[in-house]
Parts: sequence; C-alpha cells; structure tokens
Amino acid sequence: MASVGTRTVDIRNAIKYVFGAFSNRVNQVCSGTCDGFVLKMHYRVTSLSFFALFLSTWYLWYHREVITCVSQFNAAVNQTRLDYLNICLSYPYVEEGENKRFILYYRWINFVALLLAGVYYIPRKVSKQLDNPKTKSLVETLCQHSPKTGDIEKQVVTTALRYIVGNAKTHNGIYYKYLFVNLVALIIDIVVFFFLDFIFIGRFMWLGIDSFPIKRDPENFSDYISQTFPPFAKCQINMAKMLTSGRIETFGCHLTFMELYEKIFIALWFWLVFLVTATAIYLLFLLTMHFQIVQRYIIRVEKPARGQHRVGDLMPNVFRNFRVGDIYLLYRIKQHVSHDQFYGILTNLSKPDLFTIKAVKPSLQQNDVKDSMFNPKIPHNNNISKTTEKTMLNSSINEKNSHNRHLDFNQRKQVQPEFISEAQSLIAKPPHQAENLANNGIFIDMESGKSVNEVSSQNTQHRYS
Repeated sequence: MASVGTRTVDIRNAIKYVFGAFSNRVNQVCSGTCDGFVLKMHYRVTSLSFFALFLSTWYLWYHREVITCVSQFNAAVNQTRLDYLNICLSYPYVEEGENKRFILYYRWINFVALLLAGVYYIPRKVSKQLDNPKTKSLVETLCQHSPKTGDIEKQVVTTALRYIVGNAKTHNGIYYKYLFVNLVALIIDIVVFFFLDFIFIGRFMWLGIDSFPIKRDPENFSDYISQTFPPFAKCQINMAKMLTSGRIETFGCHLTFMELYEKIFIALWFWLVFLVTATAIYLLFLLTMHFQIVQRYIIRVEKPARGQHRVGDLMPNVFRNFRVGDIYLLYRIKQHVSHDQFYGILTNLSKPDLFTIKAVKPSLQQNDVKDSMFNPKIPHNNNISKTTEKTMLNSSINEKNSHNRHLDFNQRKQVQPEFISEAQSLIAKPPHQAENLANNGIFIDMESGKSVNEVSSQNTQHRYS
C-alpha cells in the first residue's frame, strides 16, 4: 500500500486492473473479416507497447535527472550551466579510436516511441476502411451468440448459411483486401526495422545477434550492448557552439537512462523479429488458400455421430460451388461455431443442385408467371399485347401475395382444398381445352393446387431467403 498525499493507493490492484484490461483487449476474438490475430499483434500489442514506452520515458524525463556532467576544469556537478547540459543532451559521443560516434538518439527516444505507436496503428485504420459491413456483422454475431445453446445457436447458423448461399462467389474482394492489410503490416515491420537501425546509427539491425554471447564489461564498457547504449559519454563545447568565447571545453557525462534503454530495445528487437516472421508466414498461408489441399485442411471438421456423409465426400462439391473468397469466409465462420453446426453447413453447401431451380414439369415450356386459376378476371386473349398482359398478371399476383400475408395458417388450410378441386376440374377438361390452357402458359401442380410457375417462384424465394 502506497500513500499519495492524504490518500492511499493500492498498487497491486492498480497493476492488476491495468494488465487485466490490456489482456482482455488482446485476447478478444470477435473481429471482422478484414481483421485477425496477426493484425492485432500490430495495432494492439506493439502500438500499445510503444505508447507505454513513450509515457514512461516522458515521465522520467520531466521528473528525474536524465544527465549529469562535469567539466575538466571544474568537477562540481551543480555548477554545470544548464545551457551546457542542454547541448550535451543533444550531442554526446563516445570515442572509437580516432573517430567519434555521436549518440544523437538519446534525447529523442520518447518521441520516436510515440511516432512508432502511431505507425503501428495504421493496419487498424486500413482494416476498418476495407472491411465489409455485412460480413463483419455476420462474424461478430456468430462470435457473440454461437456459444449459446438452443434455438439461438440454430438461428445464427441458419442466418450464416442463408447469407453464404445468397452471396456465393462474391467474396473474393474480402479475401484480397485482408491479404492486402497483412501485406501493409509486413511492410511496416520492415520499414520500422530500418528506421530504428538509422536512429541507432547502424547498430540495431543485428542487435540481438551481435549481443551474443552476452558478456558484460562493467569496468570498461567494451561489450557490444554497452557500446550501443553507452552509460558514459563525452560532450565537447567548441568554437562552433559559440558559448565559450573560443575556448574548447570537454565534459564527462552520465546518461542515466541508458541502462533502461538497452533492456527495452533488446526485448523490442526480439519482438520485431518474431512479428516479421509471423506476419510473413501468415501471408504465405493466405496465399496458399488458392490450392484445394489447403482449403480442405482449413475447413475440415470432425464428422458428428449422426452425420450421414463423410466429410471428405462433401469437399469436392463445396469447392465446385464456391471460390477462394467464399472458402476464406467459411474458414472465419468455422472459428465460431461447433463441429456439428459447421458439418451441417458443409452438408447444405455441398449439394450439386445448390444454385439450380428444379422444374416441376421439365417437359413443359414455362413462360412468364401466369396464373389464371387464381386470377379468373384476366382474359387470356391473343389480341392483348404481351406487355399489357404481363403487367396485368404481375399486378394481380402482387395483390394476391399481399392478401395472403394477412391470412393465418388455418385460413390458408381452408383455402387450399378449393385450389386443388379447381385444379382437378381444369385438368379433367377435354383435351382441346387443356391445350388452350397450355397455350396460355397455365400449368397446374396437383400437390399444391397452384400454377407450375408460381410453385417454382416460391421455391426459389424459399431457397435463397
């Protein structure tokens, strides 16, 4: 328990709260189709880490001593002029033989961290701009409701199935956008590596490798880490600085934050190497989704006990019916549903006639939707123009559909026998009258009592609803 003024602060609970919130944000799995775990490692983990580095160093710079210098003429630390210290913060150097290597980054590390925190948030902005609102809402709905059992799970899975069938072969754009966002993230990783190597004067690119074996030299500071982040440096104020009236004055300085910087940036080097490797491998994985062997692997599920077909037998028809963008969407949906539910989705999507409409009587030629049985007022006169007849028929059918919406189930059951009896009476007519009906495009289905065209239209709506 620490006290601040007259109030007490529980440090342990504060740390637990901060890291708990951070962990929950990182582990959150609900994301759109243009977002993923690799991207979250960029705009959440890495961006927040750089921002935390900025806040910590910014606080220390304003509340702690960042440099102490003594002059060769006067060893009293307190008598060093502030304008001299300001110059030494910007231009400290270490001697390497006859050359000088200036530590130009020491003063600007906190601002570099803030800049990189913003750079690593770019993939998030690009992802939000390119994401498809419908597929994002679909995946987020599955993520939120699929863990629930009962009717809710079945409803969300049914919704997903209807969306996939109704929008089949239209998701290649989502796949390529997601591929592009991951490519942007990889480019950012590589650019940041070169940028930090520039900041650290060519000593960051191989920092982790050149530091091994880690043998520190606390007396002379001759090891690689101490040379990259020297805790002690010199500062010279000469005639170019115009503050000493032509006198050259050399200071010995202790850069007090170097011990912190060396640990932070060594850990950061390993994290960036991991990030570049993971992003590159994931990009290759996304590119291989064009091959059926990879598609078979990413959407394969275990066959449930009540399943009737082997999963391997369902795959060829699924690949035949859908493109790589649809397979990618199925891969994202699979992450949020159970094996049994996803097996049901694959079973429905593997039907060979998924996108074909079965005709009730394929031997008959079906014209435009014409249903004289339900519309006796419409005269089938050959003198009426086709356009006028079609307009009258469509208007009548729309009125009938609007009326049927207000009928309850019992009323429809009572109406149905009348349709069947009227259909039977029509079919029982003499051959020449039946031929006249056929010439006018009227074919009766005995099971429903409706015209063949209307039955086919309703089947089509039910299939894609």
